Amino acid sequence: MSIRLKLSLSFILLFLLVVGLLLASFFFFYRGDYRDGLVADREHYEALAADLVKQAASLEEADIIALLATQTENGDQMLLLDSNNQLIWSSGEAPLSTRLSVKDFVIRDDKVRYALRINYNFHSRNQVIEDYIFQYLWLIILLIIALFMSIAYFLHRSITYPLSVLHDRMIQDPLQIKIQARHYRNDEIGELEKRYDDMLVRLQSSDREQQTMLAAISHDLRTPLTSIASYTDRLASGKITNAEKINHYYAVIHQKSEDIRLLIDQFQEAAQIIHHDHTMNFEVVTAARFWQSLLNPYLSDWDDVDASMDYNSHLSDTAQIQVNKPALQRVIGNILCNAVKYGGHPLFVDVHLFQTKHWLVLKIENNGQPVPGEQLPLLFDRFYRIEASRSKEKGGSGLGLYICRELITRHGGSIRAYQPTRYDFGIEIQLPLISS
Repeated sequence: MSIRLKLSLSFILLFLLVVGLLLASFFFFYRGDYRDGLVADREHYEALAADLVKQAASLEEADIIALLATQTENGDQMLLLDSNNQLIWSSGEAPLSTRLSVKDFVIRDDKVRYALRINYNFHSRNQVIEDYIFQYLWLIILLIIALFMSIAYFLHRSITYPLSVLHDRMIQDPLQIKIQARHYRNDEIGELEKRYDDMLVRLQSSDREQQTMLAAISHDLRTPLTSIASYTDRLASGKITNAEKINHYYAVIHQKSEDIRLLIDQFQEAAQIIHHDHTMNFEVVTAARFWQSLLNPYLSDWDDVDASMDYNSHLSDTAQIQVNKPALQRVIGNILCNAVKYGGHPLFVDVHLFQTKHWLVLKIENNGQPVPGEQLPLLFDRFYRIEASRSKEKGGSGLGLYICRELITRHGGSIRAYQPTRYDFGIEIQLPLISS
C-alpha cells in the first residue's frame, strides 16, 4: 500500500474517530442535559405556581397582585385571570423565547376564584449547545491534540524515521556496507530502500570486477612482457652469436608481442560492449538458413584440428530472427574456440537447433573435462577462469564467454552453461523469434 493511500486512509479514519467521539459525547451529555433541563425548569415553575396559589387563597385581589409582582424573575411573565379566564393583571410582555408555561388555580370556598399562569423562559438549544461547548471544551481540545499527535506519530514512523535510517546508511562508505537479505515495506519507502540496496549490490559488484580486471590485466601482461624483456636483454648483451638462436629469440619476442596485442584488443572490445560504444545494426533473417550458413564452415574445416561436428536442425522454414551477423559469428567463434582449447582430443561437437512458441534454442555440446556445477553460472563473468594457470597456458583471458553473454543480451536473448547427458559440457543460447 502506497504512503499516499496510507495517509489518506489515516486522515479519514482519524476524522471519523473524532466525529464519532464528539457525536457520542453529544449523545450522552447534550441530550441528557437538554432533557433534564426542561424537566427541572417545569418542576421549578410548577412548584412556584403551587406555592403562590396556596398563599393567594387567603388574600384579596390587590394583595394577590402585590404578591405576584414580588415573585417575577428572569423576565418571566405572570398573568392573573378571573374565573372567566379574563386577564386581570400581568407582569409584562411575554418573553420572546417563551415556549412553555404552567397554570394553576386559586380556590376559595371550593370555587375557582382566579387562575395563575406563568410564561417562562427556558434554555434554547443554542444556549444548551453553547453551555455544552464551554463545559466540555477540554474534551474537544484533547481530541484535537490526540488527532495531531496521532498524525505526527504516523508521519514519523512511516516517513521520517525510515528516511533517517536510509540517510545514515547513505553517508557510509558504499563499498563497506554489508547487504543483508530483509523484508521491504510494500510502499514508496520500501521501493526506495530496495533500489538503494540494488544499487549497492551493483556498485560493489562493479568494484570487485574492476579489481579483478586490474589484477587480470596485470597478470596477463606481466608474463609476455617479462619474456620480451628477458630475450631483449640477451640479444642486447651481444653474447648470442648463433643465428638460429637469434631468430628464435626474435620469433618469441614477436609472438609475445602478438599475445599482448590480442589481449589489448580483447580488453578494448569488452570495454566497448560494456558501454555500448559501438552500434549494432540488426536485420531480419530466416533462422534455418542463417544458422546453416554460419555453422557450415565448421562441418568440414577445423584448421587441422582433430574435431567433428554433428548438426541437427528442427526449425521451420518460416521462423525468423533479428540478428547482427558479425556479432553472432563472434559468439559462435568464441564458443567453438573454447571447445578446441578445453575440449577432448579428438573433439566431438553436437549442435541442436529447435524452436519453442516464442524462442529459438541453440545447444552446443562437446566432450572434454566437465565443469563443476557451482562454477557454471560464473563462466560468463568478466575475467573468470576455472584454472588460471591452465587458461594462461592456452591463451585464455577470461573475456570470451563474457563477450558472448553481452552480445546475446543485446539481441534480447540469453545464454547459459549446463552439463548435458551425453557429453561433458554444453552451451545453450535462446533468441526471440519474430514470426513462425
